[in-house]
Amino acid sequence: MSENQGFQDFTAAYAKLLVAVWTDEKVADRLKSDPHAVAADAGLVIPADVAITVSEVVGESSGEPQAAMEAYYGDFQKGLADKAVTLAVPQAPALDAQDLTSDDLAEVAGGSACCCCAPCCCTWK
Repeated sequence: MSENQGFQDFTAAYAKLLVAVWTDEKVADRLKSDPHAVAADAGLVIPADVAITVSEVVGESSGEPQAAMEAYYGDFQKGLADKAVTLAVPQAPALDAQDLTSDDLAEVAGGSACCCCAPCCCTWK
């Protein structure tokens, strides 16, 4: 597996883990008691002989997100080699629904929206 593919696989699994933790309180609780299983459920397989520390990250991350993720991936790989990794769990991103118009909400809820493909249903009216 190439380094880039490893990074992409890690990023996808880590994102899946974060979404699960952010959206399901039971998963968040289980991450604290059985981090190997929760990580594996998300596709992030961590060998049983590797200790996992779950760290809740408070505050905004600074800098460029891609560079921060690459640095975290490097730290994670080093942790695997050292038999101790940290799963950083930032706070769930805040969604400001006040910035959405009723039209925006209707489109998300399954209302009509142009899909911008050709030929599109919007052009055949």
